[in-house]
Amino acid sequence: MSLLDLWLNGATLGAQPFSYFGVTLSLSVFIFIVYVIIAVKQVIDNKKQRLLW
Repeated sequence: MSLLDLWLNGATLGAQPFSYFGVTLSLSVFIFIVYVIIAVKQVIDNKKQRLLW
């Protein structure tokens, strides 16, 4: 069984610590994507702003 399977299906296998990795990983990726979209939108809205990152 691969580590990815444990991350995604940890609760059904009885491996409780692994059941939270999939949720944490997907939430982290979602927050990062929202941050990038907001940052790009601010750069587009403020053409004179040179440094945002």
